[in-house]
Amino acid sequence: VSKVRGRLTALDADVRDAETRYRALVEQLPAVTFIDEITGPAADDVRPIYMSPQAEEMFVYPLPAWNDPSFWRSVIHPEDRERVTRAAEMADQRGEQFSAEYRIVRADGHPVWVQEESIPIAVDGSTSVWQGVIFDITVRKNAEEQRQRSFELLRRTDAERRRLLTQVVSAQEQERRRIAAEI
Repeated sequence: VSKVRGRLTALDADVRDAETRYRALVEQLPAVTFIDEITGPAADDVRPIYMSPQAEEMFVYPLPAWNDPSFWRSVIHPEDRERVTRAAEMADQRGEQFSAEYRIVRADGHPVWVQEESIPIAVDGSTSVWQGVIFDITVRKNAEEQRQRSFELLRRTDAERRRLLTQVVSAQEQERRRIAAEI
């Protein structure tokens, strides 16, 4: 009995040590990690189990706010909300990975572009969870928007250059004809 008790104590210490190392790893990632228990087919049919502390820094909401199953839907940018929640519900119904780029409105009102990747995991015969990660892609999205604006400016500038060149060539041709007619 004493040997078994000692072995169980050692295993318990090993589990606690592994959990501490895992938590330290997860909480140092430059992303939000989460686990939600799936309780039904709708996007709000989840029971939040874990939200990494990076969520508070990224979104400026206190971590306990994420314990409300409807909170996630409420902070999705209104222009993205229907598309994203519909895609999440479809992924849940099909038991497939969920992948989406969308905006979350931070507590200070500023939008944050995110890339979410999550997958349903069977925990036991009847319960499943979503495990996921959310990356802040705001810098990338801003760069893409700037590139698009620059491309549009270049396109307009090129069109204006072509218009002016056509006018110059036309004026030169008219002047050439006038000079030829005088000779």
